[in-house]
Amino acid sequence: VLFDHVPKKRIESSRYGVRAQTIVNRTFTLSAWFYTTFPSQPVPLAHGIQTKVAGSPPTPLFTTETVHNILTPVFGVGNSFFFEPLDSIVRMEAEYFNREPSFIPQINLGVNDQTATKTGALKVLQNCNDSIPNNPCKIARASYLRWELGLDRFFFFRPLNPTNSFTWVTAVVGSWNLDETRLKDFRYAGQTKAGAEGNSPNDFVQQKKVEAFAQTHLQSDYMHGRLTPAVTVIVNARGTYVVQPDLIYRWTDWLLFELNVVHIGGEYEGVGFFRDRDQVSMRATYQLN
Repeated sequence: VLFDHVPKKRIESSRYGVRAQTIVNRTFTLSAWFYTTFPSQPVPLAHGIQTKVAGSPPTPLFTTETVHNILTPVFGVGNSFFFEPLDSIVRMEAEYFNREPSFIPQINLGVNDQTATKTGALKVLQNCNDSIPNNPCKIARASYLRWELGLDRFFFFRPLNPTNSFTWVTAVVGSWNLDETRLKDFRYAGQTKAGAEGNSPNDFVQQKKVEAFAQTHLQSDYMHGRLTPAVTVIVNARGTYVVQPDLIYRWTDWLLFELNVVHIGGEYEGVGFFRDRDQVSMRATYQLN
């Protein structure tokens, strides 16, 4: 049985936050904030074999819970300014996520070296049990420092577009697991490797102590703004990548056509989980204005 544990509809489940912003020296836009959030990506928690009495005889059920009902406090700072040597806008942001629900197979699911063997695989069903004292399985916690460094610029490149500028938006995004150690090996939210059974800790996708990826977006306008080609590229430090060209044609002010292609490849991690799902989409938009 898979149980999805979502936040209860109570006042204590409310999210809240505060943000302060100011301009320093007429150049730097500084911000600081605090807020609480429910992680959008749940983590698994095993409850072992539960006995459900629904008539006779009792029915044993192996129950796993996906948890995303734990409020996580977040502290953040940010700064943006115009950087004249590059003729660009620089964006900087850092956020500290305090004790975010995370995933270690030995702690969340009771998966260990004993369950990795063929004779011990069934121990996965028994290592976690809510009915015994001091249930060994619980939600692993980790604090993360996440950051972004971005650069936005408008520029002209006459050989490709003699009449309009290009818009270039790029950023490097990273995450540092402050609790990762040699004895605490965090994995990727319960995601197993391709073809793995999940009986061994090594069956789960590794989460590095420091993760990072770069993303960039480039677009321009042609035909007096009627045709807008664009391309977005995302590359992870571990080799996962996304290439997404996009083309919008404005037939009139109220009728638009769009062609979009998404190609994903590289390591089986993060967005690479969808590397076998390239997409081509076509869209027509009719605006009532």
